[in-house]
Formats: sequence, C-alpha cells, structure tokens
Amino acid sequence: HGVGEIVVRHPNMFLGYYKSPEASAADIKAHALGEGIGFVYSLRFCTKAGADTAWADSVLNGLTSGTQGAWSLTNTQADAAIAAINTKFSL
Repeated sequence: HGVGEIVVRHPNMFLGYYKSPEASAADIKAHALGEGIGFVYSLRFCTKAGADTAWADSVLNGLTSGTQGAWSLTNTQADAAIAAINTKFSL
C-alpha cells in the first residue's frame, strides 16, 4: 500500500469550520482526520519518550491502511493507535 501525505499549516486553516452550521459532515471529518494525523506525525519528535520516525510511521500506517486511507478509518484502527500512544508515553 502506498501512502501519500500532504501537510499544510496555517493558524487560520479550518477556522471557518469551527462551530459552523454550514460545515458538512465531510468537512468536519476532513478537519478531524487532518488534526489527528498531524498530531501523530508530530510524535516523531518526542525523542525523550523514545519515539522516532519509524515508530510514528508505524502508527500512521495503521491509521491509513484502509482501502481508502484515513477515510476508511475504523474504530479498531483508532483504538490500536491510541493503545500504541498510551504505551509509548506511559499514559
């Protein structure tokens, strides 16, 4: 499975979706997935806890391994990522 990634950062990105009645379910899902994947991606820099690129990529690959990448994320995949993060950071 090939995984592509586009990262965009801007302080006002998605600000229009916050509590917006015009935001569709797809808009909200895209925002939540982007935030969550960005958070997991950033964990590669938590080297004091022993995280690194390989570890973060393994968690990301688990989150995006569905037939439609992150769009087909299941509760089981999310739970596995949560468990991996909790274990790595002793949460």
